[in-house]
Amino acid sequence: MSRRREERAAQVAAGDVLDEAAALLGGRMVHRYEPGETVPGWAWVNELAHAGWDELTRLADPTGPTSGSSWEGAVEYLAAEVASAAGSPAGLRELQRSRLVPLELDLLAANDRMVATPTELVQLVRYELTRQRERRSHQSTG
Repeated sequence: MSRRREERAAQVAAGDVLDEAAALLGGRMVHRYEPGETVPGWAWVNELAHAGWDELTRLADPTGPTSGSSWEGAVEYLAAEVASAAGSPAGLRELQRSRLVPLELDLLAANDRMVATPTELVQLVRYELTRQRERRSHQSTG
């Protein structure tokens, strides 16, 4: 391969890595999969773990455009639950930092053995929301 081709291949590879990192940190990993392709559970959590307040409320909107998949329905439901648990943009950032990003990383490390269905996704996220509520309750009484 010529030196110019090697440089171009390296630039493309670097661009792909940067695109992937931006999608990961922007909560857009689910959108990197093609229609019909299996999206891992951690990618659905990624959307919740990195969404800003406006994006989260958009995700929770039952009138928004969706494909009608059960995974999207689970995320819609969970987005409303996360917004309710967080209560505010600042509360959302705290909830994401303390519960949702660690859950995302746990799922990624487990290679998705922890979540095979939308119901399991809902159970895992709701468990983390319950833990966050309990933590806040203990802090306010202590």
